[in-house]
Parts: sequence; structure tokens; C-alpha cells
Amino acid sequence: MKSTLTLLGTAMFLLSGCATPAPVPSTTAPPATTTTTTTSAVARDISAVDPCALLSVEDVRPILANTPPAPRREGAACAWGDGEFRGVWLSLTKAEPVEGKRAIDIGGRQGVVVDELEYTCDVRVDLDGVAIDLRAVASDKTEWCPEAATALAAAVRKLGW
Repeated sequence: MKSTLTLLGTAMFLLSGCATPAPVPSTTAPPATTTTTTTSAVARDISAVDPCALLSVEDVRPILANTPPAPRREGAACAWGDGEFRGVWLSLTKAEPVEGKRAIDIGGRQGVVVDELEYTCDVRVDLDGVAIDLRAVASDKTEWCPEAATALAAAVRKLGW
């Protein structure tokens, strides 16, 4: 009976948490942490952004050539060129990212070619919940995506995002 009480007392002592087990050395690395970023992590205010101020004459000249650039507001967008044979359109909107036809580098950021037709290229980059789109149109060449990506990169640099 005495041994049963001793055994019962020892069991209660161990179960009460008063005993400190010896530390077990860890042989595994700590779990890796993953960071998930979303494009809407920072809410950008685009209400005060003037899209016409984001591209200079030099930025649009490769697409417009000798067509007078004369930027003009078209709603929330800005347009340069004659709008028929040579033109550049830039817009900023709050929008979800889209999948394009193919990925394209926009000044070190990943963008997409949204639409590519003969004489036309639409490129887009999504930054912090803002879609920045640029369309280049010119009737003397069929591949305008490199020039469109370069102009869009200039606009993003001017935004400072």
C-alpha cells in the first residue's frame, strides 16, 4: 500500500508540471517564413495624378515620330498624337490585375501585353491596386510593344512608385 501511495504521489508530481524535463537539442532548422504580398497592400490615391504629366515629349517621340505630341485629357486618361495614325494613351485606374497575352519587362517590373494587334500594342503594369495602361499605335511598323514598355516605365518612374 505504501508503494502504491509513493507511486501515485510521484505520478501526480510529474503530471502537475513541477518537474522540468531536460531540454532536447533541436536537429531541425526553424520553419521558413513566407511573405505574401498583394498589390493592394498600399492603397494608392490616383485622384490627384495627372496622367498627362507622366510622359514627356521625349518619352513619346519614339512612337509619335514627327506627329505633334500635344497631350490632351480624355476622361481619366491622357492622349498624345493625332489619334488616328500615331498615338499614345495612358490611363491609371483602380483595377484588379489581369492576365495578358505575355509578360513584358516594364522598367524592372513585371508587366503584361494586354493586347497586341498589327500597328498597336497595349501594355499594363499593376502597382498597389492601380492598373497603369499604355497603348501605342502607329501605322508604319507592326511591333510597338518595346516602345510602349519603355514609355510606360518612364511614367512609373515619374510616379515614384
